[in-house]
Amino acid sequence: MLTVDFSCQPSLNTLLEITAKRFANRVAVQDETRALTFVELYDEVVTLAVRLQALIELGDHVAVQLRRGLDYIVAAYAIWKAGGVYLPLDDQWPQSRIEGILHQAHVQVLITHASQVGFGITLTELNPESRTELLATDVPAYIIHTSGTSGKPKGVVISHESLLHLVGSHQRDIYQMHGVTEGDVAINASFCFDSSLERLALVALGYSVHVVSDRVRKSPHELVAYLRKYQIVNVDLVPSHLKVLLNVGLNEKCRALRLVIVGGEAIDAELWHKLAAYDAVYINVYGPTENTINTTFCEICGETPHIGHPFENVECLLLDEDGQCCPPGEAGELLVAGRHLSLGYYNAPELNERAFFNFKGRRYYRTGDLVQQQVQGNLLFLGRIDDQVKINGYRIELADVQYNLAQLPGIQFAAVTPLKLPSGQGLLASIVWHTDADGRKLFDLAALLGEKLPSYMVPDRWQQLDALPLTDNLKLDHKSLLNSWQKHQSEIDKNVHGERLSTTERRIQAIWQRILMRSQLAPDAHFFASGGDSMAAMTLLVELNNEMSHEIGLREIFKYPTIRKMAAWLDANTVQSEGRR
Repeated sequence: MLTVDFSCQPSLNTLLEITAKRFANRVAVQDETRALTFVELYDEVVTLAVRLQALIELGDHVAVQLRRGLDYIVAAYAIWKAGGVYLPLDDQWPQSRIEGILHQAHVQVLITHASQVGFGITLTELNPESRTELLATDVPAYIIHTSGTSGKPKGVVISHESLLHLVGSHQRDIYQMHGVTEGDVAINASFCFDSSLERLALVALGYSVHVVSDRVRKSPHELVAYLRKYQIVNVDLVPSHLKVLLNVGLNEKCRALRLVIVGGEAIDAELWHKLAAYDAVYINVYGPTENTINTTFCEICGETPHIGHPFENVECLLLDEDGQCCPPGEAGELLVAGRHLSLGYYNAPELNERAFFNFKGRRYYRTGDLVQQQVQGNLLFLGRIDDQVKINGYRIELADVQYNLAQLPGIQFAAVTPLKLPSGQGLLASIVWHTDADGRKLFDLAALLGEKLPSYMVPDRWQQLDALPLTDNLKLDHKSLLNSWQKHQSEIDKNVHGERLSTTERRIQAIWQRILMRSQLAPDAHFFASGGDSMAAMTLLVELNNEMSHEIGLREIFKYPTIRKMAAWLDANTVQSEGRR
């Protein structure tokens, strides 16, 4: 174990250097292609930092767009050592969104892989004539982009001081409190999730960090097998993903797993009670990106789901609609301040003015979350007071999706509405076509929107209307939109009732209907066109493997995406298996 006084450390790089000397030959990081000891990791960090120093000035923004792997960790520490600001990108995002961020954030250098097959890192200088203006006297640590109400991502700027305070708070209040001070830990989150920064910091503290591949992350059975094989003691999970993993034996099979960090979404009562009964410690963390990853925490126990209490030197304040402080028991908007507070949004003064404001001489961030304080002091999350939603841990502004959707050809009006699904939260898109938009199809819109937005922001339910309903106050009536969609689905389901199905088709249909919340589904309905998303596909994979005798992988879900095709493939494999006996 490495004992650290975080108040004396200027950055994670100094910690990594100390750790590399102390645990030189211990494995520091590994992914599906390679592993590095601490001394090897530090050497790669220094080598890349030297290359970066020839291209950037102090405080320049350096973007990282790589295939998922340990190179993200090398890049982040190298950027910090070179005096730059780390800005992660996802290579699965549409190119237009990536290019928009590169321009908006005044990125100086882009770090990518040299080729599609190799893993060499290449540096591309983008804007040598335009340098970044520092937001503060000290160089920030990183910029994470979240969904924005204007239709453009917002770049949240976080200081090294705030990041170090967060890491130190986690060590003191979570890891050390529960005896997890070393061992193998896993990064499950996307590197474009701010929670990945907390994971990435663990390597500087002497933990051996595993970067779980996309293939393994998306297969519940493979992920549980990985955690078991490598004796992982700690992992991060969003509640919707955690539910799927529990169904394939996470708690029973992964005996080394002692501490699970759960965040990114609200935990429902059913999952809370299940986690409270397990031997492993499950920690619920809450916090907006604007307050450096996590603001509050609690061990999951007891009867009522809550988000706990703030870390040390972090303040939570509840204000009512009149801007007055709420007494215990009264719900209000949560405001946060203190050591975790962001430096603001980069290059967005109007957004900063709306989101950050001074109250009684102190700077706060308005979270937009409706929260209530219990008599015991714990905070209860009650929902949003605006149009922001969380889907599989991703923060999404409905206005962002709606703005980009309305720009597509043929659309006169568009609305985006959140809806509750068994696999988690989903999005419903309601479309009013222009009168001259003959021949346009809703399915085409999903593909077009996917060229502008990440896949997790593309609605999974669609409907066409003659007009968008409004309330008496002339606001968009989301309840009517949901009722309209549900009525339409019921009519579709009635039309397929009674269609003759084989035994296998009927078994698959029952699973589909349960997952997609449909009373009936035609045998040729497409799983994803019927509302399935990545999390629903994981749930489908688990249930099919529990129900069927033949082993099914995630690849088969995409290859045979209808009830009829999946049933035909299963029946054919069953015949082949019996023929070989």
